[in-house]
Amino acid sequence: MLKGQSPRSNELRIPYRRFNAHKCVAKQRGVSFNLTFDEWFAIWQASGKWEMRGYGSDKYCMSRVGDLGAYEKGNVFIQLHSANVSDAMLGKKKTYVTGFTKRILPTGIGSVVIEKI
Repeated sequence: MLKGQSPRSNELRIPYRRFNAHKCVAKQRGVSFNLTFDEWFAIWQASGKWEMRGYGSDKYCMSRVGDLGAYEKGNVFIQLHSANVSDAMLGKKKTYVTGFTKRILPTGIGSVVIEKI
């Protein structure tokens, strides 16, 4: 914990809850989370974006380099949520179903591929 403060102090109650929620979501997604509360919160504080975090396109989130690996020092940074979503979609494949045949087609940002079977 930060010097002289416990996770239950009023000042850290919300950040500590957000930290635990982040750990739980990472676990549900199968992503390792190797940050301590102090490391996690220090990254947010250094970014100056703590008050602007969230899920909207104009909000900030903690991202992993290349959307790969664990949440750990050296592999995370703070960026706009909309940029994180775009980065996560790069190189991934989308599945489309037409009729009774399923085809997996590569897509790029802003492009939609529909293949008639």
